[in-house]
Amino acid sequence: MDERSLSSGFTLIEVLVALLMLGLSVLGYAALQTQALAVTQQAYWRAQAYDLAEQIAVALRSNPSQQSLFLQSDVWQMPDAPLSLNCVGRQICTPEQLAQADIDHLKTQAFLQLPQPQIAVSACAAVATQLCVQVAWLGNAASPCDLTSEACLSVPLEMTL
Repeated sequence: MDERSLSSGFTLIEVLVALLMLGLSVLGYAALQTQALAVTQQAYWRAQAYDLAEQIAVALRSNPSQQSLFLQSDVWQMPDAPLSLNCVGRQICTPEQLAQADIDHLKTQAFLQLPQPQIAVSACAAVATQLCVQVAWLGNAASPCDLTSEACLSVPLEMTL
């Protein structure tokens, strides 16, 4: 009998094919993990934006006399650093001061929770009794009531204008 036919084991080609298959599966798993992390981060930002939009809606509902201040686009310009609030504690504030303190607080939250945040509050053209609160991030523009971007969130708010 031939000595080669009696030996058992794997050939070099079989070992290399097995290592190639293992390497490809590890690369596929790494790509899957990377994608899962990106989706998780996007979901986190969307949840933070939704919470922020809800807080803006609550601030609008609690101080309806200052709705025009919330609708001004320049009040939502993001700061370079967190703002210090000047209408807190036992100090008595006018509705306008309270609204400005709410806006500053919400801008600070946006600055701390989202990358490159933008906020827009506007009247909805389609429904006269609704305001639209939009929070965008990652440099996307918060154009009023635009739902086309993945990095934005709009929340309609029923109010009497």
